[in-house]
Amino acid sequence: MAGIGHAANRFVEADPKEGYRAWFGGASLSSALASEKTDMAYRYLNWLLDGNAGAAMARQGYYCAVPDQVRTYLADHEWRYWYLGDEAAHDVFNNPNQLAAPASARRSGGPMVEKAERIAVWDSVIDEYNFATRAWNGFIHNIDGQTL
Repeated sequence: MAGIGHAANRFVEADPKEGYRAWFGGASLSSALASEKTDMAYRYLNWLLDGNAGAAMARQGYYCAVPDQVRTYLADHEWRYWYLGDEAAHDVFNNPNQLAAPASARRSGGPMVEKAERIAVWDSVIDEYNFATRAWNGFIHNIDGQTL
């Protein structure tokens, strides 16, 4: 999702007037976990929510359930661009260090809070999951005729 919403890119994030459709990728623990595995699982969940993983997700255009934790792992200009919807004070880069947004660009849709307020439908798995997965895999394998 790097560079979503910018004219220089081929893809633009949709901002439907009727509201967004959103889904959440949650994690849970099985009651059948053995003691040592339970401890490992909790360490993973704590890492997932400590902000570092959320910062990596933010640089791909996604949001984390604990944005205050994410903020500690983003530079101020990244936080302001990705979460607050502010104009980019500097070029913003994604995880592979590719330009996600040039200085002075704004993220489409505005601040995260305003986007969240416009969510019309929450799904755990979107109805189009199988179609979207096949389409995405086809896209990934055929960008500009090249297999990634």
